[in-house]
Amino acid sequence: MRDDYLFNIEYIIRSIDILVKKEVIIVKDDGVLLLNDNSYLPKIEITVFFKSVLEESKNFTDRQFLKEVLDNV
Repeated sequence: MRDDYLFNIEYIIRSIDILVKKEVIIVKDDGVLLLNDNSYLPKIEITVFFKSVLEESKNFTDRQFLKEVLDNV
């Protein structure tokens, strides 16, 4: 597991950076990451398209999924 973490650290940092820039998470002065309570909707209606995308993504490896996310953001 440690090797996976080290191998994917670039993607992890990029993902955190995207979340901070989109204000989904907040970085406090002490470096703690907090979820921005106003950044999500408590109830989201999922369309048929998104349901099929989610089903397809279940076959992706974590790295492949993260690459797709980064390529499309």
